[in-house]
Amino acid sequence: MEWLTQVDAEILRFIQTHFHNQTLTMVMTTVSLFSASIWFCLGVIGLFFKKTRESALYSLVGLALSFIIVHLILKPWIARPRPFVTFSDLEPLITKPKSFSFPSGHSASAFAAIGGYCSKRKPLRIFLLILFASSIAFSRLYLEVHYPSDVLVGILIGIICSFFANLMRKKATTSIENML
Repeated sequence: MEWLTQVDAEILRFIQTHFHNQTLTMVMTTVSLFSASIWFCLGVIGLFFKKTRESALYSLVGLALSFIIVHLILKPWIARPRPFVTFSDLEPLITKPKSFSFPSGHSASAFAAIGGYCSKRKPLRIFLLILFASSIAFSRLYLEVHYPSDVLVGILIGIICSFFANLMRKKATTSIENML
């Protein structure tokens, strides 16, 4: 695990050296700040409209699954310190989070939430959602509050949660159709 932490830290230093600037810091801070709540708000608002109700519901299911897995199970169990705790030269650009680092909850929730909205086979919508979720994941590296491996595992957890939420959608739809 030590070698992975060293590789992760070198990637963060590379981002710090080659990408940090005032404009991008403002953008990444904003993306990161609103990312956690935006998916929940979009899901709740989507529940009020017939056209988006199903997608919003399964987006919220994916979001809930990712929250349980990341924040209630994995973070307390693995208890990986944040990069700025382990390496003094990595100073976060936002208020220091108090929770553990592994896996990234922002990355997991972003990729879990978009699954509900990506199910309609609309390529532009899917591309934009993936682009936005990816920018959230990158913001966690840019701001130096997560290691790259935290973010990658968070993305994977989000995709898996989204898959299970959509699997539940298909089973529910099939069950309803069979009842009719």
